[in-house]
Amino acid sequence: GLKRNRIKRMIRMNLKGESWAFFYEPNPLLDEHAIFTPEEHAPITLNRQAHETMLRLLDIYPHYFIAYDPLKNARQDHGYYFGGKGNIPLAKAEESHVFDIPGFVKVQASLLNWPLSVIRLRTSSVKNLLNSIEYLTLRWQQYSYPSLDIMAKDEKGNNHHEILPVFRREGEDYIAELILV
Repeated sequence: GLKRNRIKRMIRMNLKGESWAFFYEPNPLLDEHAIFTPEEHAPITLNRQAHETMLRLLDIYPHYFIAYDPLKNARQDHGYYFGGKGNIPLAKAEESHVFDIPGFVKVQASLLNWPLSVIRLRTSSVKNLLNSIEYLTLRWQQYSYPSLDIMAKDEKGNNHHEILPVFRREGEDYIAELILV
């Protein structure tokens, strides 16, 4: 039979001085399921620099979505992002509530009608998108609602909350769907 892990044909690319690789991975759920991984063997920390890298990848592959899966990345010592052609179901989710983010008038924000808590951000400015994600991440990491047993930190002071971004483009707009976990 065929071996599951065949030799992968990688396309090398330079992202702001860092060596990265791109290859396709078979996946029946995604058209052109792509993996983006740095040459350096190290885990990926989800922070502003990671978001910048994901948006750089999106500029190179504007017809893809780019995302990060912390569960899969936690099981490996070599971090990666994934993406694919076309829209995933989350991209088709309807907006249930539109709201303003203080200080970010050029960013459209909305909650989505989705089983998880998801915020959709839309703007033509990468800088505004990154700043608004940073703002929302800090707010989410500090959010507690004790009467509902929602606590921002555990007894050791570790964050309970994380934001998982899914980035995509529509015309000139950058869109981030932020999954609150």
